[in-house]
Amino acid sequence: MTEETASTLEKIKGIIREVKPVKSEITEKTDIRDLEMDSLDIMNYMFSIEDNFGVKIADEELEEKDLYIVENVIRFINDRSGN
Repeated sequence: MTEETASTLEKIKGIIREVKPVKSEITEKTDIRDLEMDSLDIMNYMFSIEDNFGVKIADEELEEKDLYIVENVIRFINDRSGN
């Protein structure tokens, strides 16, 4: 894992815990649906990802790119930022 990916993962972990306080470990393989997030939590999570990383997530991309999985969010952010 690159330093940049590790940094992105840590930011995402913080966002998840801000939206839905969880005690379980969050890794690249974490599916936010397994954290008992409801639809409002998921919306807030996606808005926070957009705000914190300067990316725009279209509604259809959530499903198409399976952005429920943390590693897919990291890949999405890296693709959008040109990394």
